[in-house]
Amino acid sequence: MKSLNTLFSPFNLTCRIPNETDLKAYLFQITEEDLGLSDTLRKDLDVITQDLEKFDLNKLSIDTINEVLLKNNVFPNKIYFFQNQFEIKKIAQEATDSELLTYENYPTLFTKIHGLSFDDGGLVVLEFFNSQIYRLFSSTGNGLTDYCQDLELITYGRFVSRTHSTSLGFEINQYDSKNQNFHTVGGFGNWDPYPFSFLPLLNSRDRIYEMYYPNKDLWEEMNSFHLNSSKEELREILNNDKYWLTSRELLSRYTNDEELALIVLNKQPEAFNLLSESLQNDKRFVIKALSNKCNIYNYINEEFRNDKDIIIVGLKETTLEGEVLIYLPEMVKEDMALLMLAISKSTYSGIFEFVPKKFKNSKEFILKSLRLNGLWLNFLSDNFKDDKEVVLIAVNNRADALNFVSDRLKIDSDVLQTAKKSLTLKITLDADELPF
Repeated sequence: MKSLNTLFSPFNLTCRIPNETDLKAYLFQITEEDLGLSDTLRKDLDVITQDLEKFDLNKLSIDTINEVLLKNNVFPNKIYFFQNQFEIKKIAQEATDSELLTYENYPTLFTKIHGLSFDDGGLVVLEFFNSQIYRLFSSTGNGLTDYCQDLELITYGRFVSRTHSTSLGFEINQYDSKNQNFHTVGGFGNWDPYPFSFLPLLNSRDRIYEMYYPNKDLWEEMNSFHLNSSKEELREILNNDKYWLTSRELLSRYTNDEELALIVLNKQPEAFNLLSESLQNDKRFVIKALSNKCNIYNYINEEFRNDKDIIIVGLKETTLEGEVLIYLPEMVKEDMALLMLAISKSTYSGIFEFVPKKFKNSKEFILKSLRLNGLWLNFLSDNFKDDKEVVLIAVNNRADALNFVSDRLKIDSDVLQTAKKSLTLKITLDADELPF
């Protein structure tokens, strides 16, 4: 048996060039999974053995096994495994020579160390089957995630992942070393074929840049800045589209720096989820970011999303639309200034339905609202539809609000004249925009 070469000793990981038993175990582990790759290899083996349920890899030559693995581009030049798991297997069999292990009961094999962090006692991302299939493990070999299509370590015990079930985007997760589990703290991104600019792009797939570590040129380009870069250099880097904001080194510089974070948020609001908890939970900073036209409202915590001061700034300074009113609790809607601002920025005609009842009965509020959109008359009580002052305001804004007035006022000369003027003005304004 070839000698073992232990790598990354704090992680108890061992790497070696695979021997014959390793390759059989590796092939067996692929066929035991519920993956498209597994189906393909099982079919190949079925053709060779003629009996899929009873195939015995010990009856296949090493050349045949190599051929199957090479054909499917999963041949491992090296394999990795947790040494302590290998020892447990040996002890369970009361064996002194690991060669006595059969391919069916091998410890889990990996093909690459994809990422490594010493945060929270140590985290390691391992690749399976020479493919874009990853799992996160603790330094002791405890599996923390299911299979992921993308999985990248960032900072402070956080990692970004995308699984089959979350393939519409990436999740940002926080690892809890005490309980050896994690929880999702945010997300961003889109699925192919609409690659998201927040992540690097290669062959029409959106990937996180650390995946390209084997690409020496790209790696050097991505790490051409240094941790001792000046603030001015970092500003230039953050304003340059060729640098991706998920870089561990770059993230460590802006995650808790207000000035740099604002530059990032102006470019990519989704990066709010990558900032330190202290900035994410700082109301003053959130208002400052919104005031700088950073469209971060959808990424802030629930408490802030229901904060009157934050909502008002968001409506005034960002692309936040008045439809936000639909999701706000009643107590927040009690503020007339906020209500007027929200409905003024709404493109949804039914937004008036979500106004608190007490304001729907307030003539002062009704008159202000109808000056913004006369069609809201449709959502008012019959008393207001028969109130001449209210109706005149409505039809002056929108002539077609006449459809919602009471039968008595539909034939009122003042109402009809006002609606006619409103319609004539609209036609005149529209005509001014015609190319003739």
